Amino acid sequence: MASYPSGLKNEQLITIQTDDLYLVISGDLDMNRYNQESYKSFIENNHSMYFSTSQHATVEIFDVKSQQLVERTGQTFLPIFFENGRYEVQVMPREDLKIQFYHEYESFRKSVRPILKTNILSGTLHFQNEVGFSNFEIRDELGNTLLSVVIEVYPTKLDYKEDYQALLNEVSDEVYNLAYDFLKRTYLTGTAEVYKEPTGVEFYRLLEKHYEDYMKAVNFVEQKPHRRLETTYEEVRGDRLRKQDSVGRAYLRKNASLFVEVEKGIHLNGKQMMPQKGLLIKKVHTYDTHENRYVKMTLERLSHRIESLYQSIQKVKDKFNSKPDQEVIDILNRMKDALSKKLKKPFWKKYWPIRSFCHECCVAHGSRIS
Repeated sequence: MASYPSGLKNEQLITIQTDDLYLVISGDLDMNRYNQESYKSFIENNHSMYFSTSQHATVEIFDVKSQQLVERTGQTFLPIFFENGRYEVQVMPREDLKIQFYHEYESFRKSVRPILKTNILSGTLHFQNEVGFSNFEIRDELGNTLLSVVIEVYPTKLDYKEDYQALLNEVSDEVYNLAYDFLKRTYLTGTAEVYKEPTGVEFYRLLEKHYEDYMKAVNFVEQKPHRRLETTYEEVRGDRLRKQDSVGRAYLRKNASLFVEVEKGIHLNGKQMMPQKGLLIKKVHTYDTHENRYVKMTLERLSHRIESLYQSIQKVKDKFNSKPDQEVIDILNRMKDALSKKLKKPFWKKYWPIRSFCHECCVAHGSRIS
């Protein structure tokens, strides 16, 4: 493997241009690191650091090999963000647009602020002893996301792709379901595997990841709900009766006094008989199904869990006299309001919560009399 230049360099590491803004991330890069044994296998195997943007953008990344910014076109890049590093972020809107920097770690949000009275943002992100993925957003004054960026922060002494993951797996084998603080500078991806009742932090992480997809699924159910053909019965005059099923025949057997003698009727025991009333069979489509009741149950359950998490945060605030992150509070409030509006829709209000399948309807063999 060829040796890389040594020394500490201050470089522009990332530049991003969109229709709305121009973003630059700069920082010191220790070139000696790439000559260490711990990174040889990483470089020789052509591994690449992870980087992504949510919007279409022109992105240039500092290439360690060529020592310059290179436009990203799908090629691999060596890691350029490391723990304990300080990285300066500067964002300039293309027009007279007020913008704001968002990161779920509150200190990062406060560190990148407008310069004087301009719309230009500037600040420093310090990744202390934390590695993994870190994402931030640039939003307009209404809170709409203009740009979302995910970067990968690497350790300085471990082979991130092998040693660090092995260490994480070893810890996971011994301890699980820990309440890791979700308001950190970085985070690690993983699978959603719940061993027992998840903690509030775990629930929030899962909720944050799956909430939008869940609401899309509920919207789809509302547009094309599950339905079934249901048999109902209406008590009518005898002359309106048609062919009877087992429920209608059972009704007539239990109410033999309803039969009267007529000129033209049903031949019974040498007489022409006709019931004064009976049950008329109706086939109707209904949306009152177990599937739709189950979806309503999940809506109610999720609403209660979010409310419980919200109350837990408030209790911590009162107990420790500390101010909770307002961004988290706002997210939970928006979710609660959206679920409440869903449950107030006529489509969901008319259904009882899901119940045991062997209820009173099963007594009538899957039918009900209305």
